[in-house]
Amino acid sequence: MLIVAMFAILASEGIAQDNTTTLEPKQIKRGSRSLDSIKQRFKEKRENPASKRGIEGFEEAVKNPKGITNISLNSQKLTQLPINIKNLKELERLDLTKNELTDLPAELASLENLKSLKLSSNKLIKIPDVIFKIKSLEVLDLSDNKINIIPKELANLTNLKKLILDKNEVKKIDVDFSKMGELIEISLKNNEIGEFFESLTTAVSLKNLDLSNNKIKAISPKISQMKDLTNLELQNNLINVLKDDFGKLANLKMFNISKNPIDTIKDGFCNLQSLQKLDISETSLTQLPKNISKLQGLQSLRLDNVKFKSFPSELFELVRLTELYLDNNNFSEIPESIAKLTQLKTLVIKDNNLSKFPAGLNKIENLRTLDLSGNKITTFDPNIVNAVNLISLNLNKNSITKLPEDISKLQDLRMLYLDNNKIEKLPVSIKDMKGLKVIMIRDNPISDAEKTNLKNTLKGVRMIF
Repeated sequence: MLIVAMFAILASEGIAQDNTTTLEPKQIKRGSRSLDSIKQRFKEKRENPASKRGIEGFEEAVKNPKGITNISLNSQKLTQLPINIKNLKELERLDLTKNELTDLPAELASLENLKSLKLSSNKLIKIPDVIFKIKSLEVLDLSDNKINIIPKELANLTNLKKLILDKNEVKKIDVDFSKMGELIEISLKNNEIGEFFESLTTAVSLKNLDLSNNKIKAISPKISQMKDLTNLELQNNLINVLKDDFGKLANLKMFNISKNPIDTIKDGFCNLQSLQKLDISETSLTQLPKNISKLQGLQSLRLDNVKFKSFPSELFELVRLTELYLDNNNFSEIPESIAKLTQLKTLVIKDNNLSKFPAGLNKIENLRTLDLSGNKITTFDPNIVNAVNLISLNLNKNSITKLPEDISKLQDLRMLYLDNNKIEKLPVSIKDMKGLKVIMIRDNPISDAEKTNLKNTLKGVRMIF
């Protein structure tokens, strides 16, 4: 139990490892946080007299309610909430996640200081009526239930800041959000929503809206009224046109519209002057709008799996790009003009049909991560060694036979991925690459003797054969 809880804290701090294939040197410490500090935080959390966990902790709190602000009844198999919870007048946070609740007692309305209520993973088929009486609520999490309507009474929660209803069966939204001036985040992903309800556009203070994984076919023109919106997620719906109305979202910074059958982007869309991150992967686009260069604030662009007939040269006008993803397309060549993107730090062109390195990459001085895996490259371009700031180079799944001796110029390179190539031997100079931490070179025709030699020569490097 201790280990599980500690990993929960690790994850909340962004420290837990992900499951990608990219490796990092083993580190317990990230930034200013260490394992010891996490242990100390966990200990303090357990010993906090204002916080109680489990049935025993709840019963103790009810007997001595003074100063109790946090109760967690997570995963207690509760079918009903004890009515004596009304004794906890100072309660601010209540976690009822992963139980078997179908309703809540009316007594909950007496908790006038309650700010956060978590009810995810229960058996609710509607939002319990008592919730609409808890005027102090700021965070309401009802995800992973079977709720199918958001009723008008929700508007009573005028202090609500964050509403989460992911993984339900919501089909209808019947709320006038104009009365909820504090509401800045709504998440309704993985529901049964078939239209972009105009009632959502009354949430004029909203900053974050997630409607991904629904069945939305079109967006109301009134979306232009949502002037404060900064993050909009509409991926995996049924939208086929990006209309001019989006271009009026003056503060929009992040927009994910991937996995939609989009075949048209109207010119007005490109008026999004604040847009920094755009994902239009896995759409039906055959070309980019000619005026996409107007998105001068764009820093990150994903165009994975769009199957353009030719490389969109319009991209070269987006001079502030720092990340460009072009996975799983049919590109056989990248124009040398890519060198115009001088701010690029991450370039991913994996799973295409490239037979050689894109020319001009060595001129992009800021390039840190280059991924050309899954192509048909046979020769390592010697010019790439002049991209001296590279940290990660991924050439997996190509047909490269050897690396040049002057690869040692890449002194900052830490990760080198060479799986599934035709390399028999690595250059002697690789021992001079002082920053190198990991070499992955599985499924290459390297002899056992060469493997032994590499292990002896590169003792500070993690070799994965």
